[in-house]
This record gives sequence, C-alpha cells and structure tokens, in this order.
Amino acid sequence: MKLFINSHILDNVQISGGYSNIIELNQIDVYSIQLGWTGTVSGTFSLSVSNETVKFPERTPTEFIPVTSTTGSLGSTSGSFMLDNIFPSYRFARLDITAASGTGVMNAWYMGKGL
Repeated sequence: MKLFINSHILDNVQISGGYSNIIELNQIDVYSIQLGWTGTVSGTFSLSVSNETVKFPERTPTEFIPVTSTTGSLGSTSGSFMLDNIFPSYRFARLDITAASGTGVMNAWYMGKGL
C-alpha cells in the first residue's frame, strides 16, 4: 500500500518563535519539509522529534528533542531551505523556530511518502 501526504504546516506565520503543526510519521518512509520566509529577521530553525506514546490526534506529544544536524539560520533577508529525510526512526516531528530580532513571515510545507 502506498501512502502520500502533503500538508501546509506553517501558513503565513509571523516569525516570533514557537513551532509548526506536529507531523505524525506513522507508515512514512521518506519525507521533506520546505521552508520559505520573507522580511528582515534573524534567528534559527531546527527539526525536533519525539517517540512519545500518545493517542494522536486526541493527545499530542509534549516531549520533543532537537535534531542538531537540522539546525539552520534565518538570515537578515528572505530565504528558503529544504529538510530531507529518508527512513525516519521516530514517530513525530515538528519544526522549531527561534527569532532573535526583526520581523518576518514563514511558510512551511511537508510532503511524506509511504512506500
């Protein structure tokens, strides 16, 4: 059985810190997250993951661990970035955003495939 999921996990969100919608990766073999931002902002973004046992979406995981190899910088101007992952070994993922200064708007799209 093949599975395909495409979702807008950040939709014109003001960059002030926080995180994206949580992505459940049950039965997902490959996935990517595309980021795009506008404005004059500085800060960072990274992928955080969890294997917490919860009945999703009734309850959402609360314990997330940052994946250090996925940290990127929000430059002083508009930009974009792609996170790509093959055979994830965790159940949930989210995009964490930390703004240091400035203002801006971010969009992020998730695409996952179960092979």
